[in-house]
Amino acid sequence: MQKLSWRLANKAVRNAIHSNLFWYGFLGVFVASSLLVAMTGRYSMAFDEYYHFGTIKEYAKVWAPWSVQQPDGGAVLGSIESDASYLYHYLMSFPYRALQLLTNSQQTQIVILRLIDVGLVAFGLELFRRLLLRLGTPRGVAHSILAVVVLLPMTSFLAGQLTYDALLFAITPVCLWYAVRFMRGIVHENRFELRTSLLLVASLAAACQVKYAFLPMAAVIVLSSLFLLLRRRGRYELALHCQIRSLFRSWRGVAVSAVLALSLLGFVARYGANIVQYHSPVPECVKVLTVERCRSYAPVGRDMSYHEKGYYKNVTIKDKLLYPYRWSKQMVWESFFVVGPKHTGYALGQPLQPAYATGAVLVVALLVVLVVGWRRLWRSGIEACVLTAVCLAYVGMLFARNYAGYLHTGFPVAVHGRYVLHLLPVMGWLVWRVVQRTKWSRRQYLPLVGGVMLLLLMAGGGVLPYVVRSTSEWWWQGSEALVRAIADVAGLFFR
Repeated sequence: MQKLSWRLANKAVRNAIHSNLFWYGFLGVFVASSLLVAMTGRYSMAFDEYYHFGTIKEYAKVWAPWSVQQPDGGAVLGSIESDASYLYHYLMSFPYRALQLLTNSQQTQIVILRLIDVGLVAFGLELFRRLLLRLGTPRGVAHSILAVVVLLPMTSFLAGQLTYDALLFAITPVCLWYAVRFMRGIVHENRFELRTSLLLVASLAAACQVKYAFLPMAAVIVLSSLFLLLRRRGRYELALHCQIRSLFRSWRGVAVSAVLALSLLGFVARYGANIVQYHSPVPECVKVLTVERCRSYAPVGRDMSYHEKGYYKNVTIKDKLLYPYRWSKQMVWESFFVVGPKHTGYALGQPLQPAYATGAVLVVALLVVLVVGWRRLWRSGIEACVLTAVCLAYVGMLFARNYAGYLHTGFPVAVHGRYVLHLLPVMGWLVWRVVQRTKWSRRQYLPLVGGVMLLLLMAGGGVLPYVVRSTSEWWWQGSEALVRAIADVAGLFFR
């Protein structure tokens, strides 16, 4: 009887997670949570919102992105003219221009722009779902992976404020979708799709303009695609010739060509100009402007101050060896905490322990699975190989930059969990890919274990840390009653 009860419970959980109602219910809760942050959080919120809103206003003064001018005085916004991560600000400048005509209230303008970010992240979650399903992931597994991402407090906290990470989260699955489609056509069907290849190049170029940190990911995808093409060289000339002729015979082909042209134009105009003028695709602020002007830019000024005070001299060999552990711990911790607005001195809100402890255990378990099963992963198909290389290239670049900053300043600066948010669904899929090729994938109780993990994450995940840990200094005037009401209910269970 007990065994039968376990089977019935397991089947019920599996059917629930597998259903579309489960996913869209989770997506609806996420949107509501993000809207709460967007409509109540006081400007400027913690993820550099003052920088993003200030840069949006500068791009609203021009029509072409390469016409933007560096403001006079201290470079509070960095070197705008050479900043390769500009596409989010340029695109958001258009709704900001419309809002300027409708209202003079900065609070209204910021809240409405935040709502766009909520939509971008929600759209990105749905695109990731479709990508995972296209990769052959069981629906229940895909829903579970994305539910974990939704339950991370940083996801709704990020979506509810102005940041280019919202657009990066939405465009990443687009790039990976076209990459998977293109490579599958080459490897499995011996077919070259011209339209898919053009859209792949356009999306990669656009993603690099959203955030320059996407460059190593784009490089891996481009090199992998070229490698696959060269292995089968000489087999596509006739098909390619026919596709080129038919490309401009339909409005879709013309639209694809126009999107590609615009994306490459922006890419070359910014990255190409930086290489020609500053001999680097992503020049540092001090190479473009004077040192004194760059001091006004918070990240540069912070690093200069720490270095001049000589903190880096106190870094020992032990500190250097322990840095990977501390870096990983900080990344996980920042995925579950919340931060107050700028005027509070970025007051920290500690993670809620049930979700944080569950997340830490889950991260350790996933790392063990990937380390132990990396051979199975490399042998499980071209998609797994390329996506693994993409994750390694991006995380490796991120770690290298953080480590270099640590050696330069003596402090673990710029270590933020949100920087890997756009790759978490892919990492979850890679873990499933390893498990799928082992006997563990046939365990009857896996759905029940997954359901328990989601329940534990719900006990302190999502928007709960924001409503429990925040204070009236974090909220817009007039929203205190709403947040306090939710916080009072949540406070019955969390302290």
